[in-house]
Amino acid sequence: MSGTLTVTGPRIGIEMPADIARLDSFREWVRTLGEDGPRVHYSNGNVLVDMSPQDLGNHLPVISSINSALVQLSRQMDAGEYYADGAWLTNEEADLSTEPDGLYILWQTFRSGEVRFEPRKTGEGSIEFTGRGDMVLEVVSDSSEAKDLVDLVRDYARAGFHEYWIVDARRGALVFRILVLDAGSYREVEPDAGGWLRSPVWGRAFRLVRTTNAIGEPRYDLEVRE
Repeated sequence: MSGTLTVTGPRIGIEMPADIARLDSFREWVRTLGEDGPRVHYSNGNVLVDMSPQDLGNHLPVISSINSALVQLSRQMDAGEYYADGAWLTNEEADLSTEPDGLYILWQTFRSGEVRFEPRKTGEGSIEFTGRGDMVLEVVSDSSEAKDLVDLVRDYARAGFHEYWIVDARRGALVFRILVLDAGSYREVEPDAGGWLRSPVWGRAFRLVRTTNAIGEPRYDLEVRE
């Protein structure tokens, strides 16, 4: 299989197999990485290894704020589990293996067997989901732009994710989109007059707001209402 290998940031101490453009080889390689390894992504024979540091103004605080709010909301609702930044998920049907910025899985999806914990080959516990989640979050960075805005729109739809949230806070803009799966492809949720976007998966409406903190740096808040 032909494919591409893209490494962003300094390529230091990373050894990759020659056949990494195959999903099974990619997964075996990822299992050799430590917990502090790079962010990795596989899609249809193309591999992205992201070793770039996260931007402290338009990336890391966005992820932190959204994930904090959704972890709290998921516990209040107790309809599923929200996994913040870094849960590894593979979907063989979509030829996809990736680590989204956030992942929500309903209890009913676990019970139906549509997603499962993949046990470690050695030791206890699990480091990988196989199957699909219900909602997934990606915050766009310069190194992930094509992946988040093009490839994953296709791949998450193929994998059956009911919702794909995309946030882009670069270059002074603040774009918050909710894409909902409809007949095998995504359609975009239209905001109401107040800028709220309704999520069918969560059964709530959301709005992302940017202000500044005490030292003038960006602060992001995910507002929620029923």
